[in-house]
Amino acid sequence: MENFSDIITANEDNRKRVLAEIIKSGVQIPCIDGVIISEEAEIEANAVILPNTQIYGKAKICANAEVGPGSIVEDCIIGENAKVIASHCYRSEIKSGAEIGPFVRIRPDCTIGENARVGNFVELKNAEVRKGAKISHLSYIGDSEVGEDVNIGCGCATVNFDGRNKNRTVICDGAFIGCGVGAFMILIDNPVKALWFVIIFLVLQQIEGNIIYPKVMGKRIGLPSLWVLVAITLGSGALGAIGMLIFVPIFAVVYQLLNEVIEKRKAARLVKAEAKQKEVTPG
Repeated sequence: MENFSDIITANEDNRKRVLAEIIKSGVQIPCIDGVIISEEAEIEANAVILPNTQIYGKAKICANAEVGPGSIVEDCIIGENAKVIASHCYRSEIKSGAEIGPFVRIRPDCTIGENARVGNFVELKNAEVRKGAKISHLSYIGDSEVGEDVNIGCGCATVNFDGRNKNRTVICDGAFIGCGVGAFMILIDNPVKALWFVIIFLVLQQIEGNIIYPKVMGKRIGLPSLWVLVAITLGSGALGAIGMLIFVPIFAVVYQLLNEVIEKRKAARLVKAEAKQKEVTPG
Protein backbone atom coordinates (compact mmCIF):
# COMPACT_ATOMS: atom_id res chain seq x y z
CA MET A 1 0.00 0.00 0.00
CA GLU A 2 1.56 3.27 -1.11
CA ASN A 3 -0.88 5.77 0.35
CA PHE A 4 -4.09 6.19 2.30
CA SER A 5 -6.30 6.10 -0.81
CA ASP A 6 -4.95 2.62 -1.60
CA ILE A 7 -5.95 1.44 1.88
CA ILE A 8 -9.47 2.84 1.43
CA THR A 9 -9.80 1.15 -1.96
CA ALA A 10 -8.59 -2.19 -0.58
CA ASN A 11 -10.99 -1.99 2.38
CA GLU A 12 -13.91 -1.21 0.09
CA ASP A 13 -13.04 -4.06 -2.27
CA ASN A 14 -12.84 -6.48 0.66
CA ARG A 15 -16.15 -5.21 2.08
CA LYS A 16 -17.92 -5.78 -1.23
CA ARG A 17 -16.31 -9.22 -1.61
CA VAL A 18 -17.62 -10.31 1.80
CA LEU A 19 -21.10 -8.96 1.04
CA ALA A 20 -21.17 -10.68 -2.36
CA GLU A 21 -20.40 -14.03 -0.75
CA ILE A 22 -23.11 -13.48 1.88
CA ILE A 23 -25.70 -12.53 -0.75
CA LYS A 24 -24.85 -15.66 -2.75
CA SER A 25 -25.67 -17.75 0.35
CA GLY A 26 -29.26 -16.47 0.32
CA VAL A 27 -29.04 -13.48 2.64
CA GLN A 28 -31.10 -10.45 1.56
CA ILE A 29 -29.17 -7.17 1.42
CA PRO A 30 -31.36 -4.90 -0.73
CA CYS A 31 -28.87 -2.02 -0.53
CA ILE A 32 -25.21 -2.43 0.49
CA ASP A 33 -24.70 1.25 1.36
CA GLY A 34 -22.93 1.47 4.72
CA VAL A 35 -23.22 -2.30 5.36
CA ILE A 36 -20.15 -3.81 7.04
CA ILE A 37 -20.09 -7.49 8.00
CA SER A 38 -17.26 -9.32 9.71
CA GLU A 39 -15.86 -12.36 7.92
CA GLU A 40 -16.31 -14.24 11.21
CA ALA A 41 -20.03 -13.51 11.35
CA GLU A 42 -22.57 -16.21 10.50
CA ILE A 43 -25.59 -14.99 8.55
CA GLU A 44 -28.22 -17.60 7.70
CA ALA A 45 -30.22 -17.66 4.47
CA ASN A 46 -33.29 -15.39 4.26
CA ALA A 47 -32.00 -13.05 6.94
CA VAL A 48 -32.41 -9.39 5.95
CA ILE A 49 -29.63 -6.83 6.46
CA LEU A 50 -30.69 -3.23 5.81
CA PRO A 51 -28.51 -0.17 4.97
CA ASN A 52 -25.96 1.36 7.37
CA THR A 53 -25.81 -1.80 9.46
CA GLN A 54 -22.53 -3.01 10.96
CA ILE A 55 -22.06 -6.59 12.17
CA TYR A 56 -18.83 -7.32 14.02
CA GLY A 57 -17.07 -10.28 15.60
CA LYS A 58 -18.61 -13.74 15.71
CA ALA A 59 -22.20 -12.52 15.50
CA LYS A 60 -24.87 -14.96 14.37
CA ILE A 61 -27.97 -13.77 12.51
CA CYS A 62 -30.53 -16.56 12.17
CA ALA A 63 -32.94 -17.19 9.29
CA ASN A 64 -35.66 -14.58 8.65
CA ALA A 65 -34.19 -12.16 11.19
CA GLU A 66 -34.08 -8.49 10.18
CA VAL A 67 -31.25 -6.18 11.23
CA GLY A 68 -31.23 -2.46 10.46
CA PRO A 69 -31.36 0.09 9.13
CA GLY A 70 -28.64 1.79 11.14
CA SER A 71 -27.93 -1.03 13.59
CA ILE A 72 -24.66 -2.19 15.20
CA VAL A 73 -24.42 -5.83 16.27
CA GLU A 74 -21.25 -7.14 17.92
CA ASP A 75 -20.80 -10.77 19.03
CA CYS A 76 -24.55 -11.25 19.41
CA ILE A 77 -26.96 -14.04 18.53
CA ILE A 78 -30.09 -12.77 16.77
CA GLY A 79 -32.79 -15.47 16.68
CA GLU A 80 -35.18 -16.43 13.89
CA ASN A 81 -37.77 -13.78 12.96
CA ALA A 82 -36.24 -11.32 15.42
CA LYS A 83 -35.86 -7.63 14.49
CA VAL A 84 -33.18 -5.16 15.49
CA ILE A 85 -34.21 -1.73 14.19
CA ALA A 86 -31.78 1.22 14.44
CA SER A 87 -30.22 -0.12 17.65
CA HIS A 88 -26.86 -1.11 19.14
CA CYS A 89 -26.34 -4.60 20.61
CA TYR A 90 -23.18 -5.98 22.22
CA ARG A 91 -22.38 -9.54 23.36
CA SER A 92 -25.98 -10.50 24.03
CA GLU A 93 -28.65 -12.89 22.78
CA ILE A 94 -31.94 -11.86 21.20
CA LYS A 95 -34.21 -14.86 20.87
CA SER A 96 -36.71 -15.72 18.15
CA GLY A 97 -39.55 -13.30 17.47
CA ALA A 98 -38.17 -10.54 19.71
CA GLU A 99 -38.29 -6.97 18.45
CA ILE A 100 -35.67 -4.39 19.38
CA GLY A 101 -35.82 -0.68 18.60
CA PRO A 102 -35.67 1.81 17.29
CA PHE A 103 -32.97 3.57 19.34
CA VAL A 104 -32.17 0.83 21.87
CA ARG A 105 -28.78 0.14 23.45
CA ILE A 106 -28.19 -3.40 24.66
CA ARG A 107 -24.98 -3.66 26.64
CA PRO A 108 -23.12 -6.94 27.24
CA ASP A 109 -24.57 -10.02 28.97
CA CYS A 110 -28.23 -9.43 28.15
CA THR A 111 -30.77 -12.00 27.06
CA ILE A 112 -34.00 -10.98 25.35
CA GLY A 113 -36.62 -13.74 25.41
CA GLU A 114 -38.90 -14.99 22.67
CA ASN A 115 -41.43 -12.44 21.37
CA ALA A 116 -40.24 -9.83 23.85
CA ARG A 117 -40.37 -6.16 22.87
CA VAL A 118 -37.78 -3.52 23.75
CA GLY A 119 -38.75 -0.15 22.30
CA ASN A 120 -37.66 3.44 21.82
CA PHE A 121 -34.84 4.88 23.94
CA VAL A 122 -34.33 1.90 26.24
CA GLU A 123 -30.97 0.80 27.63
CA LEU A 124 -30.32 -2.68 28.99
CA LYS A 125 -27.25 -3.86 30.90
CA ASN A 126 -26.64 -7.38 32.23
CA ALA A 127 -30.38 -8.01 32.13
CA GLU A 128 -32.61 -10.96 31.32
CA VAL A 129 -35.90 -10.03 29.68
CA ARG A 130 -38.03 -13.13 29.46
CA LYS A 131 -40.62 -14.34 26.98
CA GLY A 132 -43.33 -11.86 26.02
CA ALA A 133 -42.10 -9.04 28.25
CA LYS A 134 -42.42 -5.45 27.01
CA ILE A 135 -40.22 -2.46 27.79
CA SER A 136 -41.74 0.01 25.39
CA HIS A 137 -39.87 3.28 25.83
CA LEU A 138 -37.61 5.60 27.83
CA SER A 139 -36.39 3.15 30.47
CA TYR A 140 -33.16 1.78 31.95
CA ILE A 141 -33.03 -1.85 33.07
CA GLY A 142 -29.71 -2.93 34.57
CA ASP A 143 -28.62 -6.01 36.53
CA SER A 144 -32.19 -7.26 36.48
CA GLU A 145 -34.44 -10.20 35.74
CA VAL A 146 -37.69 -9.23 34.02
CA GLY A 147 -40.26 -12.02 34.14
CA GLU A 148 -42.55 -13.33 31.41
CA ASP A 149 -45.27 -10.98 30.12
CA VAL A 150 -44.07 -8.11 32.31
CA ASN A 151 -45.05 -4.65 31.05
CA ILE A 152 -42.68 -1.82 31.94
CA GLY A 153 -44.06 1.62 31.05
CA CYS A 154 -42.37 4.89 30.19
CA GLY A 155 -39.69 6.47 32.37
CA CYS A 156 -38.79 3.48 34.55
CA ALA A 157 -35.40 2.42 35.92
CA THR A 158 -34.18 -0.43 38.08
CA VAL A 159 -32.19 1.14 40.93
CA ASN A 160 -29.88 -1.47 42.42
CA PHE A 161 -26.68 0.26 43.57
CA ASP A 162 -26.47 1.14 47.27
CA GLY A 163 -23.14 2.95 47.04
CA ARG A 164 -21.08 -0.17 47.64
CA ASN A 165 -22.74 -3.16 46.02
CA LYS A 166 -24.89 -3.82 42.98
CA ASN A 167 -27.93 -5.90 43.85
CA ARG A 168 -29.95 -7.95 41.40
CA THR A 169 -33.47 -6.65 40.72
CA VAL A 170 -36.12 -9.32 40.11
CA ILE A 171 -39.49 -8.46 38.55
CA CYS A 172 -41.88 -11.43 38.68
CA ASP A 173 -44.02 -12.75 35.82
CA GLY A 174 -46.97 -10.60 34.74
CA ALA A 175 -46.01 -7.51 36.74
CA PHE A 176 -46.86 -4.01 35.49
CA ILE A 177 -44.57 -1.08 36.27
CA GLY A 178 -45.33 2.45 35.08
CA CYS A 179 -44.95 6.15 35.75
CA GLY A 180 -46.93 5.94 38.98
CA VAL A 181 -44.23 3.91 40.71
CA GLY A 182 -41.51 6.45 39.97
CA ALA A 183 -43.76 9.39 40.84
CA PHE A 184 -44.69 7.83 44.18
CA MET A 185 -41.04 7.22 45.11
CA ILE A 186 -40.11 10.82 44.25
CA LEU A 187 -43.22 12.14 46.05
CA ILE A 188 -41.96 10.71 49.33
CA ASP A 189 -38.83 12.86 49.04
CA ASN A 190 -40.09 15.97 47.22
CA PRO A 191 -43.67 16.66 45.99
CA VAL A 192 -42.51 19.40 43.59
CA LYS A 193 -40.03 17.07 41.90
CA ALA A 194 -42.74 14.43 41.66
CA LEU A 195 -44.99 16.89 39.84
CA TRP A 196 -42.21 17.79 37.41
CA PHE A 197 -41.54 14.09 36.89
CA VAL A 198 -45.15 13.47 35.84
CA ILE A 199 -45.18 16.55 33.55
CA ILE A 200 -41.93 15.54 31.82
CA PHE A 201 -43.17 11.96 31.55
CA LEU A 202 -46.37 13.05 29.79
CA VAL A 203 -44.49 15.41 27.44
CA LEU A 204 -41.97 12.72 26.45
CA GLN A 205 -44.75 10.20 25.99
CA GLN A 206 -46.60 12.56 23.63
CA ILE A 207 -43.43 13.30 21.63
CA GLU A 208 -42.57 9.61 21.35
CA GLY A 209 -46.11 8.51 20.54
CA ASN A 210 -47.17 11.31 18.19
CA ILE A 211 -43.94 12.28 16.43
CA ILE A 212 -41.12 9.72 16.68
CA TYR A 213 -43.08 6.47 16.44
CA PRO A 214 -45.32 7.54 13.52
CA LYS A 215 -42.31 8.85 11.59
CA VAL A 216 -40.27 5.64 12.07
CA MET A 217 -43.24 3.35 11.41
CA GLY A 218 -44.28 5.38 8.38
CA LYS A 219 -40.86 4.91 6.79
CA ARG A 220 -41.01 1.16 7.38
CA ILE A 221 -44.43 0.65 5.78
CA GLY A 222 -44.34 3.48 3.23
CA LEU A 223 -47.07 5.48 4.99
CA PRO A 224 -46.83 9.20 5.84
CA SER A 225 -46.43 9.87 9.57
CA LEU A 226 -49.72 11.83 9.66
CA TRP A 227 -51.58 8.78 8.32
CA VAL A 228 -49.89 6.57 10.92
CA LEU A 229 -50.87 8.99 13.70
CA VAL A 230 -54.51 9.07 12.54
CA ALA A 231 -54.58 5.26 12.23
CA ILE A 232 -53.15 4.78 15.73
CA THR A 233 -55.50 7.37 17.24
CA LEU A 234 -58.65 5.94 15.62
CA GLY A 235 -57.60 2.35 16.20
CA SER A 236 -56.78 2.78 19.87
CA GLY A 237 -59.98 4.76 20.42
CA ALA A 238 -62.14 2.08 18.78
CA LEU A 239 -60.52 -1.19 19.86
CA GLY A 240 -57.54 -0.36 22.06
CA ALA A 241 -54.18 -1.99 21.30
CA ILE A 242 -55.79 -4.47 18.90
CA GLY A 243 -57.31 -1.58 16.98
CA MET A 244 -53.87 -0.02 16.51
CA LEU A 245 -52.59 -3.27 15.01
CA ILE A 246 -55.60 -3.50 12.69
CA PHE A 247 -55.98 0.13 11.61
CA VAL A 248 -52.34 0.78 10.59
CA PRO A 249 -52.25 -1.92 7.85
CA ILE A 250 -55.79 -0.95 6.74
CA PHE A 251 -54.69 2.68 6.34
CA ALA A 252 -51.56 1.50 4.49
CA VAL A 253 -53.73 -0.41 2.00
CA VAL A 254 -56.12 2.53 1.58
CA TYR A 255 -53.19 4.90 1.08
CA GLN A 256 -51.68 2.61 -1.55
CA LEU A 257 -55.01 2.26 -3.39
CA LEU A 258 -55.50 6.03 -3.40
CA ASN A 259 -51.99 6.48 -4.76
CA GLU A 260 -52.73 4.02 -7.56
CA VAL A 261 -55.96 5.84 -8.44
CA ILE A 262 -54.19 9.20 -8.48
CA GLU A 263 -51.35 7.84 -10.63
CA LYS A 264 -53.83 6.33 -13.10
CA ARG A 265 -55.65 9.66 -13.38
CA LYS A 266 -52.37 11.48 -13.92
CA ALA A 267 -51.43 8.99 -16.63
CA ALA A 268 -54.85 9.38 -18.32
CA ARG A 269 -54.54 13.18 -18.29
CA LEU A 270 -51.05 12.92 -19.74
CA VAL A 271 -52.31 10.69 -22.55
CA LYS A 272 -55.14 13.15 -23.33
CA ALA A 273 -52.72 16.07 -23.31
CA GLU A 274 -50.39 14.26 -25.70
CA ALA A 275 -53.32 13.39 -27.97
CA LYS A 276 -54.46 17.03 -28.09
CA GLN A 277 -50.90 18.13 -28.78
CA LYS A 278 -50.74 15.75 -31.76
CA GLU A 279 -54.04 17.12 -33.09
CA VAL A 280 -52.80 20.70 -32.87
CA THR A 281 -49.36 19.98 -34.29
CA PRO A 282 -49.41 19.68 -38.11
CA GLY A 283 -48.37 16.25 -39.43
